Amino acid sequence: MSNTMSIALSQQMALRRNLDVIANNLANMNTTSFKSESVIFEEYLMDVQTPDGNTASYSYVLDNGVNRNLTEGHQQVTGNPLDFSIKGPGYFVIETDAGERYTRNGHFTLNPEGQLVTKEGFAVLDAGRAPINFTPQDGEITVAADGTISTQLGQRGQLSVVTFDNESELTKEGTSLLSTTQTATPAENPIVVQGMIEQSNVAPIIEMTKMISVLRAYQSASELLKTNQDMNLEAIRNLSGTN
Repeated sequence: MSNTMSIALSQQMALRRNLDVIANNLANMNTTSFKSESVIFEEYLMDVQTPDGNTASYSYVLDNGVNRNLTEGHQQVTGNPLDFSIKGPGYFVIETDAGERYTRNGHFTLNPEGQLVTKEGFAVLDAGRAPINFTPQDGEITVAADGTISTQLGQRGQLSVVTFDNESELTKEGTSLLSTTQTATPAENPIVVQGMIEQSNVAPIIEMTKMISVLRAYQSASELLKTNQDMNLEAIRNLSGTN
């Protein structure tokens, strides 16, 4: 494979990866608490010896992963007493079959047993890392800014809100759950708002602009490959003496 082809293919692979990430952002523009992502690229220089004995450096593109935009999304009023949003840093703690997971998606509900759960059915944990349960006699559920849950029969616990030293190391599991090997730390002075959820922070116009730029760059790389192929075919015809 010629250097021109390998460089162009390197660029196309990186652009395809970028396009996949942008498409995923757009697909989740209405997903509660979704954080947009962008690809991290790095230039890789390879020294190659030329036919005249000199050394030339060829630039390739490396995909070094993705960067998650941790900017807080807009707050949407729902009026649902079991919808909660966190203003500022912090994550709700969720109990799953695989262990504790974390989310900013506070769109919760009650399962048939009266337990506060996510839409997937995972238990939402309180500050003592225990599920939060209600009975039909509890009546109206209210949540204070610090996450304390109260009903007509008194307090039912406090929503666990935690933070991490490095949020960028949180690993996505599905659209809203996150996992990490870091130790969760209780958030200082968390602000929980009842009846609201955090929207996605995806900016559709910006993502569409990025997509157009990527498609144009991909087309340019394709044209470079075609030009190189045409030149090789022309050289083969000349060497073989065929038209």
